Amino acid sequence: MEAERPRRWGLRVAWLLGAMGGTAGCNSTHVGNPQDEPPATYRCDGADAGVPLACDGPPIEKPVAAEEDLLPALASACPGDTVRLAAATYTVDVDVPPGVTLSGAGATVVGTTRACLQAGGPRTAIIGVTLRGALSARGGPLKLAEVTVEAARGVGVTLTDTEAEVETLTVLGLPLEAAAPQAIDPARTPVAGVLVEGGTFAADGLRVEGTVGFGVVLRGAESTLADAAIERFWGTGLLVEGGQATLTEVQVDDGRTGSDVSLVRAFGVVASAGAALTTQTLQVQGVDGVGVLQVGATGAHRQPTVRDNGGPGFWVQDAADLEVAGLSVTGGTVVANAGAGIALRAAGNVVIADTTVEATGALLALDGIDPTPVADGLQVTAPSGLLTLRGLQLLDNPRAGLLIDGEGADAPDFDVAQVTVRSGVEDALGAYVQRLEALELDGVTVEPDLAANDAAAEAEGRVLKVLDPTAAPAVDAVE
Repeated sequence: MEAERPRRWGLRVAWLLGAMGGTAGCNSTHVGNPQDEPPATYRCDGADAGVPLACDGPPIEKPVAAEEDLLPALASACPGDTVRLAAATYTVDVDVPPGVTLSGAGATVVGTTRACLQAGGPRTAIIGVTLRGALSARGGPLKLAEVTVEAARGVGVTLTDTEAEVETLTVLGLPLEAAAPQAIDPARTPVAGVLVEGGTFAADGLRVEGTVGFGVVLRGAESTLADAAIERFWGTGLLVEGGQATLTEVQVDDGRTGSDVSLVRAFGVVASAGAALTTQTLQVQGVDGVGVLQVGATGAHRQPTVRDNGGPGFWVQDAADLEVAGLSVTGGTVVANAGAGIALRAAGNVVIADTTVEATGALLALDGIDPTPVADGLQVTAPSGLLTLRGLQLLDNPRAGLLIDGEGADAPDFDVAQVTVRSGVEDALGAYVQRLEALELDGVTVEPDLAANDAAAEAEGRVLKVLDPTAAPAVDAVE
């Protein structure tokens, strides 16, 4: 039985909202006559104003054991109350009122769940529940803890302008083989595991698996992710579009390219549209395409491991005019990627230190009508601003350890020390510069045979094919 307490049911009027000094993130409507008896249902209408309830008395716990009791329990709950579900399955669309906690280890809610939030108001929470369908929230404080979302289509979790705190969130889409996309189709497949637009998002313990399109999208948000795994996906693992994101011990693994590569092209981590990305011990591996792609964005990476990807490990492009380093990599391991371990195009203020780039595989690039294998350790195209290399090991990269192509260069500057280039490939180049005059790479130690290959190639006037620009994926498919 629910504990008794006095209640005062407030009228939902605009002047009351103004008096509270806040704006509700979703309009709350109580259906029925709350002055006579508790309402039967509660819903978020998505408007910009509204006050759910005014209640007197301490918070209470409202146990629910039967499906037919869930909606009435939520409708009569006051901010601070907990609606606690028994370990059962509840097939119903659920709206959790502002400030209310929906809790229940072993409970599964089948349908659409909305967490109703109020800007400046009490925090809404969902704890320990499995949601089979989708979860959304807008405009206020939210907590998710020990929550699993099983998404069959569309977006698993959508958070808009929220202040979200997450402690262990698992979003599961389709098994990778079952998804096998021809194209992104929100009606048939889970096109994003988590979509965050604006606000703040702090997640400790996030796992996303089996999406078609995007694992996690952080758009114009201030985000921190710790101990996260994005695995077995089609398309892009993590997209940071604008805003700021800090990643600590994040793993992105097993990303596939769909049969229609124009729609589902594989990337591990993408930063674009002015995003500022900071990572610590990031791991990206087994992605069909680029491991870490930065287009018009900045990235500072400490101790990353980027390996066994079907495209360059790092690809940084169009970051020449940014005030901070377009790319900073310290203590990195970049091994067995394709085309280039690290590829820079029109990227200024780059720092690469104490990093190993090794065993790059070939990526076919069109040179006219003929495909040309490209396999460089560090490839720099159209250098702009300062490139600082310290303690860089370029090992066993079969075409060139270091390739600098000066076409389109804009006031490049080079600060190079303790760079080693070594390869067991007989015809590999060491540190090769083309279309850029009077560049002395003091501070680079090149294996003698590779230096001889450089001299011979320069005498021939050889110009090596470089990788073409690429475009960052956009989130249009999930809007």
